[in-house]
Amino acid sequence: MGISTKTGDSGKTSFFSGEKISKTDLRICSIGTLDELISFLGIARSIAAADHKIKDVIIKIQSNFMMLCNLMYDCSKASDEKILEKINEIEHNTSAIESKINLPKKFIVPGATTLSAQIDYARSIARRLEREMFQSKEAGHDVNKYALIYLNRLSDYLFILARDIDFSEKHGFDTLAK
Repeated sequence: MGISTKTGDSGKTSFFSGEKISKTDLRICSIGTLDELISFLGIARSIAAADHKIKDVIIKIQSNFMMLCNLMYDCSKASDEKILEKINEIEHNTSAIESKINLPKKFIVPGATTLSAQIDYARSIARRLEREMFQSKEAGHDVNKYALIYLNRLSDYLFILARDIDFSEKHGFDTLAK
Protein backbone atom coordinates (compact mmCIF):
# COMPACT_ATOMS: atom_id res chain seq x y z
CA MET A 1 0.00 0.00 0.00
CA GLY A 2 1.33 3.44 -0.91
CA ILE A 3 1.35 6.52 1.28
CA SER A 4 -1.32 8.27 -0.80
CA THR A 5 -4.85 6.94 -0.45
CA LYS A 6 -6.24 9.59 -2.83
CA THR A 7 -9.37 9.71 -0.66
CA GLY A 8 -8.74 12.82 1.45
CA ASP A 9 -9.18 15.49 -1.19
CA SER A 10 -12.74 16.35 -0.13
CA GLY A 11 -11.78 17.56 3.34
CA LYS A 12 -12.74 14.31 5.05
CA THR A 13 -10.54 11.65 6.59
CA SER A 14 -11.10 8.28 8.24
CA PHE A 15 -11.06 8.21 12.02
CA PHE A 16 -9.88 5.16 13.99
CA SER A 17 -13.47 3.89 14.12
CA GLY A 18 -13.67 3.99 10.32
CA GLU A 19 -16.02 6.97 10.51
CA LYS A 20 -15.41 9.70 7.90
CA ILE A 21 -14.94 13.04 9.64
CA SER A 22 -13.84 16.53 8.68
CA LYS A 23 -10.13 17.24 8.67
CA THR A 24 -10.98 20.27 10.84
CA ASP A 25 -12.65 18.10 13.50
CA LEU A 26 -11.06 18.76 16.90
CA ARG A 27 -10.00 15.12 17.17
CA ILE A 28 -8.10 15.27 13.89
CA CYS A 29 -6.54 18.61 14.85
CA SER A 30 -5.27 17.13 18.12
CA ILE A 31 -3.86 14.11 16.32
CA GLY A 32 -2.10 16.55 13.97
CA THR A 33 -0.64 18.39 16.96
CA LEU A 34 0.54 15.07 18.38
CA ASP A 35 2.26 14.38 15.05
CA GLU A 36 3.86 17.84 15.22
CA LEU A 37 5.10 17.12 18.75
CA ILE A 38 6.57 13.74 17.75
CA SER A 39 8.36 15.40 14.81
CA PHE A 40 9.62 18.33 16.87
CA LEU A 41 11.03 15.97 19.48
CA GLY A 42 12.86 14.35 16.56
CA ILE A 43 14.50 17.70 15.84
CA ALA A 44 15.59 17.97 19.48
CA ARG A 45 16.92 14.42 19.38
CA SER A 46 18.85 15.13 16.18
CA ILE A 47 20.75 18.08 17.69
CA ALA A 48 21.76 16.25 20.87
CA ALA A 49 25.30 14.90 20.99
CA ALA A 50 25.52 11.27 19.91
CA ASP A 51 26.17 10.07 23.46
CA HIS A 52 23.72 12.42 25.21
CA LYS A 53 21.31 10.56 27.52
CA ILE A 54 18.42 12.67 26.21
CA LYS A 55 18.43 10.75 22.90
CA ASP A 56 17.12 7.59 24.59
CA VAL A 57 14.64 9.60 26.66
CA ILE A 58 13.22 11.30 23.56
CA ILE A 59 12.96 8.02 21.61
CA LYS A 60 10.97 6.58 24.53
CA ILE A 61 8.63 9.60 24.59
CA GLN A 62 8.16 9.40 20.82
CA SER A 63 7.35 5.68 21.12
CA ASN A 64 4.87 6.41 23.91
CA PHE A 65 3.20 8.97 21.66
CA MET A 66 2.77 6.41 18.91
CA MET A 67 0.85 4.31 21.45
CA LEU A 68 -1.03 7.37 22.74
CA CYS A 69 -2.14 8.31 19.23
CA ASN A 70 -4.10 5.07 19.05
CA LEU A 71 -5.50 5.35 22.58
CA MET A 72 -6.26 9.04 23.14
CA TYR A 73 -9.84 8.61 21.93
CA ASP A 74 -10.20 5.02 23.18
CA CYS A 75 -11.78 4.86 26.63
CA SER A 76 -11.54 1.09 27.14
CA LYS A 77 -10.08 -0.44 30.29
CA ALA A 78 -7.14 -1.94 28.35
CA SER A 79 -6.20 1.53 27.08
CA ASP A 80 -6.40 2.96 30.60
CA GLU A 81 -3.94 0.40 31.95
CA LYS A 82 -1.39 1.04 29.19
CA ILE A 83 -1.51 4.80 29.71
CA LEU A 84 -1.44 4.53 33.53
CA GLU A 85 1.80 2.58 33.26
CA LYS A 86 3.33 5.41 31.20
CA ILE A 87 2.02 8.05 33.67
CA ASN A 88 3.70 6.26 36.57
CA GLU A 89 6.95 6.05 34.61
CA ILE A 90 6.93 9.77 33.79
CA GLU A 91 6.10 10.74 37.38
CA HIS A 92 8.98 8.60 38.63
CA ASN A 93 11.41 10.09 36.09
CA THR A 94 10.30 13.64 36.89
CA SER A 95 10.80 13.08 40.62
CA ALA A 96 14.24 11.56 40.03
CA ILE A 97 15.43 14.65 38.15
CA GLU A 98 13.79 17.06 40.61
CA SER A 99 15.63 15.41 43.48
CA LYS A 100 19.04 16.14 41.96
CA ILE A 101 18.63 19.77 40.88
CA ASN A 102 17.51 22.84 42.81
CA LEU A 103 15.02 24.83 40.81
CA PRO A 104 15.19 28.57 41.44
CA LYS A 105 12.17 30.36 42.90
CA LYS A 106 12.28 32.79 39.96
CA PHE A 107 10.79 32.42 36.50
CA ILE A 108 13.14 30.38 34.30
CA VAL A 109 13.72 31.83 30.84
CA PRO A 110 13.93 29.17 28.10
CA GLY A 111 16.91 29.22 25.77
CA ALA A 112 19.93 28.66 28.01
CA THR A 113 21.07 26.01 25.53
CA THR A 114 19.85 25.05 22.08
CA LEU A 115 18.82 21.60 23.25
CA SER A 116 16.93 22.79 26.33
CA ALA A 117 15.18 25.42 24.18
CA GLN A 118 14.05 22.65 21.82
CA ILE A 119 12.70 20.63 24.76
CA ASP A 120 10.92 23.74 26.10
CA TYR A 121 9.33 24.31 22.71
CA ALA A 122 8.19 20.67 22.65
CA ARG A 123 6.68 21.29 26.11
CA SER A 124 4.63 24.18 24.72
CA ILE A 125 3.35 21.93 21.90
CA ALA A 126 2.41 19.29 24.50
CA ARG A 127 0.44 21.91 26.44
CA ARG A 128 -1.36 22.96 23.24
CA LEU A 129 -2.20 19.33 22.54
CA GLU A 130 -3.62 18.99 26.06
CA ARG A 131 -5.82 22.08 25.50
CA GLU A 132 -7.01 20.73 22.14
CA MET A 133 -7.96 17.41 23.69
CA PHE A 134 -9.93 19.22 26.41
CA GLN A 135 -11.70 21.21 23.67
CA SER A 136 -12.55 17.92 21.98
CA LYS A 137 -13.90 16.53 25.26
CA GLU A 138 -15.94 19.69 25.86
CA ALA A 139 -17.37 19.30 22.34
CA GLY A 140 -18.78 15.94 23.40
CA HIS A 141 -16.17 13.53 22.03
CA ASP A 142 -14.91 10.60 24.07
CA VAL A 143 -11.41 11.39 25.30
CA ASN A 144 -9.39 9.00 27.41
CA LYS A 145 -9.03 10.75 30.77
CA TYR A 146 -5.66 9.10 31.33
CA ALA A 147 -4.38 10.46 28.02
CA LEU A 148 -5.11 13.93 29.40
CA ILE A 149 -3.28 13.12 32.63
CA TYR A 150 -0.35 11.73 30.63
CA LEU A 151 -0.05 14.95 28.61
CA ASN A 152 -0.18 17.06 31.76
CA ARG A 153 2.57 15.01 33.39
CA LEU A 154 4.56 14.94 30.17
CA SER A 155 4.69 18.73 29.97
CA ASP A 156 6.04 18.76 33.55
CA TYR A 157 8.57 16.10 32.57
CA LEU A 158 9.70 18.06 29.51
CA PHE A 159 10.10 21.17 31.69
CA ILE A 160 12.30 19.33 34.18
CA LEU A 161 14.26 17.63 31.36
CA ALA A 162 15.08 21.05 29.91
CA ARG A 163 16.22 22.24 33.34
CA ASP A 164 18.37 19.13 33.74
CA ILE A 165 20.02 19.93 30.41
CA ASP A 166 20.54 23.56 31.48
CA PHE A 167 22.06 22.43 34.75
CA SER A 168 24.34 19.80 33.23
CA GLU A 169 25.50 21.91 30.28
CA LYS A 170 25.52 25.41 31.81
CA HIS A 171 25.54 24.58 35.52
CA GLY A 172 22.61 26.89 36.08
CA PHE A 173 19.49 28.54 34.73
CA ASP A 174 18.62 31.85 33.11
CA THR A 175 16.03 33.57 35.32
CA LEU A 176 14.11 36.82 35.41
CA ALA A 177 14.89 39.12 38.32
CA LYS A 178 11.98 39.67 40.70
